Amino acid sequence: MAMQTIVTEDGVRIAPLSSLKDFQVAEGYRDVRGWKVLAADDKEVGNVHELLIDMDTMRARYVDVRLHSTLAAADGDRDVLVPMSAVRIDNETERVMVPLTVERVSLLPPYDHAHLLRVHESEIRRHFALGEVAGESRV
Repeated sequence: MAMQTIVTEDGVRIAPLSSLKDFQVAEGYRDVRGWKVLAADDKEVGNVHELLIDMDTMRARYVDVRLHSTLAAADGDRDVLVPMSAVRIDNETERVMVPLTVERVSLLPPYDHAHLLRVHESEIRRHFALGEVAGESRV
């Protein structure tokens, strides 16, 4: 597979891990692609479809989550991006936890695999900032 690179409006080069021929998950870390993704309310929302790599830092920037059709709100697959810094990985159960409820996950903007605009990244960050505030108010 040829390397597919997306260049953001800020000049950041991002590529799916599967398109990077000589790149693999760092030693000591698990490849979470294919793992189940759970929302903060412990409900399954989908599976990790891909990891998006920041080509300048050579670190995973986003988890590409393929939502279950019941959450997709449209025919066909619907992928959303979750910042890598926001997820919690459970190696024992091979699950990735997202700090948003199922409802909030379903409201994340769709990821089209061809573009990653500043407005899209801002919208993603906004959802996670609101999710953190909601989490703090439940404590």
